Amino acid sequence: QIMTFNGEDSIIAINETEMHIVVVEPIITEEAKNHVHHFTLLASESSYEGSGCDEFQGMELTYVWAPGDLPLVLPPNVGTPLGVNGFKSFRLQIHYDNPERKDNIIDNSGVRLYYTSKKREFDLGVFQTGDPLIGLFNQPTVTNETASISQHVFDCPSTCTEENLPQEQNQPITVIREHLHMHKTGISMKNDQLRNDTVIRTGAVDYWDFNQQGNFGVIQEPFQILPGDGFRTTCTYSRTHRQDKETVFGLASDNEMCIAFLFYYPRVLINRVFPLVCGMRLRANFMRPCRAQHVEKYISSTDDTYQAIGRTFGAPPSECRKNAVEMLSGLDSITTVAPTTDIPEAPPVSTSTSSSSSSSSPVLFWLNPFPSSHNEITTSITAAAIVLLMLS
Repeated sequence: QIMTFNGEDSIIAINETEMHIVVVEPIITEEAKNHVHHFTLLASESSYEGSGCDEFQGMELTYVWAPGDLPLVLPPNVGTPLGVNGFKSFRLQIHYDNPERKDNIIDNSGVRLYYTSKKREFDLGVFQTGDPLIGLFNQPTVTNETASISQHVFDCPSTCTEENLPQEQNQPITVIREHLHMHKTGISMKNDQLRNDTVIRTGAVDYWDFNQQGNFGVIQEPFQILPGDGFRTTCTYSRTHRQDKETVFGLASDNEMCIAFLFYYPRVLINRVFPLVCGMRLRANFMRPCRAQHVEKYISSTDDTYQAIGRTFGAPPSECRKNAVEMLSGLDSITTVAPTTDIPEAPPVSTSTSSSSSSSSPVLFWLNPFPSSHNEITTSITAAAIVLLMLS
């Protein structure tokens, strides 16, 4: 069964039977795709009978999309509750980016929901860490005038999961998907999971590019969160990424955000009402255990940027290309051996890690940063354009 609704702030209501949403597919209108910045899908367990979006009271996030996202396909035992004992109305809020103020652009973007009347074992929830409520609203991303880079660290205390996750047999929740979200002046982001004040897992993107993937999906196996686990979400921004005016935190496309979205099961409600969220500006007393602490750290131009930011990889592709060209300029005295056979235009990449293989042939991982002509590839062998790994 497929249910589709489109529009900037469209609202639908379902109040028929007990169901589960199993797939959420983004639909982006071709002529407007360069202007759709991101969108969110909020839900309510109450039927909507209003006449405008401002009257919608749904507070629970069920889906978020940004450039680069693929459809959300849930495991066979998990679904988003729909209908009876589930969500009955939804609000789709689309954020647009149109700095050149072009007119006559018609958008019909939205989402397609796949659902089933066969109830699954677990309900899906979305746990947000970092600064999901934009507690730093209208504050600059880099407040120190002498710093070129700034890191914002949001510490979610262990009390958030300790007091809100099920306590029976120290029951955990399982995260099936982790998305990291910033806007265009972000340069790196990570989300640490802490247990007994020790980092046990980190989801990270070393080189942030919003246009490539505005919601960075961390490649990892599902992991568990135990009662008492905390989180430390760190977003790094550069002043030089935008020089026309100062960038501040906010909801607009030219503002900044710092949010980690953890899609998990089984769904948990704080005080049986509020979705699981940890951040600033949580004023209600029952949300006190989930109030995050914020610290800003500065990185000056004289610091070792890679080490200060905490990157695993040393340089973005643009710098790798520049460095490789500089290396090649000094290779006159180095003899390179050309292959005896033609080099394919699209060389295969092996991902085999089996230790039972009897072959000792090298596996080639092609990392060529140059145009794909054979001569250039041959000349760049000693400049680490090819990595050889021996499998024993």
